[in-house]
Amino acid sequence: MTDFGIDFQISIFWAIPLLIVSLWLILRLYHRPIKNQIPKFWFYVLILFRTLVFLLLIFLFLKPLIEQVFRTIEKPYVPVFIDNSASMQMYFPDNNPQPSVSEFTNMLKNEKEIEFDIFSFGKDILKNETIGFKQKFTNISAVFPYLGYLTGKNMVAAVIISDGNHNFGSNPVYLSEKSLVPIINLVVGGDLKSPDIGFDRIFYNQTAFWQTTATLKVQLAADFLEGKKTTLEVKKDGRVLQSFPIVINNSSFFWEKEIELEFKEVGLQLFDFELKVLEGEANVLNNKQKIAIKVIDKKTNWLILGSAPHPDMAAIHGILSDNLNFTVVSQIISNYKMTSVPDAVVLHQLPDISADWRSLSAQFNFGDIPKLVIIGTRTQFKLLNEQKWGVDAKLISRNLDFSNATPESSQSLLQISPAFLDIIQNKAPLITQYAEYKYPLGGNILLKRLYKGIETNDVLMQFVPSTKTVFLNATGIWKWAMEDYKQNASKTNFQEFVNQVASLMLKQNENKENLEYNLITSEGEPAIFQFFVPDSLKLKTAPKLSINKEVINFVPVAENIFQAKVVPDSAGLKNFIFEAVYQNEKKYREEGAFFVEQNLLESKKSRADVALLQQMSFRSKGALLPWESRNQLIDSILFKKNLKSIIRTTSQVDDVIHFKYLFFIILFLLSAEWLVRKYYGLD
Repeated sequence: MTDFGIDFQISIFWAIPLLIVSLWLILRLYHRPIKNQIPKFWFYVLILFRTLVFLLLIFLFLKPLIEQVFRTIEKPYVPVFIDNSASMQMYFPDNNPQPSVSEFTNMLKNEKEIEFDIFSFGKDILKNETIGFKQKFTNISAVFPYLGYLTGKNMVAAVIISDGNHNFGSNPVYLSEKSLVPIINLVVGGDLKSPDIGFDRIFYNQTAFWQTTATLKVQLAADFLEGKKTTLEVKKDGRVLQSFPIVINNSSFFWEKEIELEFKEVGLQLFDFELKVLEGEANVLNNKQKIAIKVIDKKTNWLILGSAPHPDMAAIHGILSDNLNFTVVSQIISNYKMTSVPDAVVLHQLPDISADWRSLSAQFNFGDIPKLVIIGTRTQFKLLNEQKWGVDAKLISRNLDFSNATPESSQSLLQISPAFLDIIQNKAPLITQYAEYKYPLGGNILLKRLYKGIETNDVLMQFVPSTKTVFLNATGIWKWAMEDYKQNASKTNFQEFVNQVASLMLKQNENKENLEYNLITSEGEPAIFQFFVPDSLKLKTAPKLSINKEVINFVPVAENIFQAKVVPDSAGLKNFIFEAVYQNEKKYREEGAFFVEQNLLESKKSRADVALLQQMSFRSKGALLPWESRNQLIDSILFKKNLKSIIRTTSQVDDVIHFKYLFFIILFLLSAEWLVRKYYGLD
């Protein structure tokens, strides 16, 4: 439905004098004697032509605007997001969800009262994509930012069809609280009671020491296999190292065991954990799991020194002490007596104004070792600047503020997971002071300050390679650890963050070539290689990595640090050769290997995560329906009292002066008038 309207930019009252002048000119041009010189018909035609010309000119002089108003009726709009991952297959006959899902989506498309729009998702949201249920990842959290792109529609709800086995991206339960519309979850596989046993988790450190033992924790879960017996075997190179009998004594069984492994060789060690397959198991792919451990023969001694007790120190101590490469001592400066020089140090709110700091700094030069300096309210800025560690700090006000964090760029030295990125950007703000920080020795920005969701130019974390120092201009990172545990039932993401910061400091301290890489990765996931160049050497060309005759060039990501990302095309052990050439023609060469697991994240799941979908529905004020009740979906949406179509109005304003055909009409009228006058011999 379209309406039209005309408005003038110049007052319409100007039309009156212009009409009078036009009438006078017409009368002067076509006075009575002329009437007798041409046929009567053509006399009046010429007057009409000239009148139309004047009327069009007056119309254009008033600068008319034509407004078109378009009105469209929009039905209630509901986007439907279908989980396109491999785990959906096991809940349907012949492992083929397509017939049932296609029949259902066709029914939705034919609905007259509601407009349904079909999307699919694996890692990302896709529209008009063939749904083959073969994606290796499930990112339910991708739905919520995508809803923001649909806000221009009359959206009343969103439907997610999934088994809830979310394994990529942020926690969707927390995102659902901020959902723009209620979420209606159609649970696939919620009523499935298939017998199955598989690995839940294996907790272990990826590094260990030669000729030592390390403890791993293995967790298993089994459903509907009560009374059955199985065996867990730990293997290396096909040889059974240990074997553990397991008796499943209930229908919802959980088993946990601490296992010790002995490391007799240096280098990459691969261990296989296998469960004996039981009759009737719905899924046997989750009966195997492989881990990779790098065995070394060197330890790093850490000192965590604080001005006063603080939960940050405990959080960092817990992470560092979990790393078997490290020995960790935590002390308050007033109680600390130096007995040996540490390899690395964390200074929490130090230097301060205490006599203990002055005494300790007189004995020992902290500038010679890697250090993480956490700046807080007890930090003495003048003393900090005097250390010449690479920061020039100026306290503006002692007022405190809360700030979140965000990485500097995609080329940041820190590889932050999506789940941890959500925590540092949105969930757990740090305590910052009103201060100005400058870094005269340069370096690399690791994190920037995020204030009320807006990225600022303020540096929150800076790495200064020349002094082997990382500065964190805030306190409260213990909250990052707690939020990580709250969301993910572990502190894995926080642990990765702390270990990466520690790695930056220690690699700079070694001042020699060092190649760092993932020991184990999955198909489709990049393996990150980082090469650290000593200050005394300069590369002639970019380092190169050769894997199965494919050559990958490294790119610089920071001063003396180069990086390459390798996405393996198949599973298995991958051997590589790394080479770097320096300007003095010296060469560095390293041969190694990493293991690529077959990506079975989806296939290893054997039951729906109903609890996750239920929480999403509850927090978004939506609903939860089993797939078997899918035909009730439309009724549950129509039941909403505020469900109604809307009339959306849009307008378009055009300046008539831009309508070229009006000028052609005027030209035609004047030309026709001129030809007629010439034909009858009129001037």
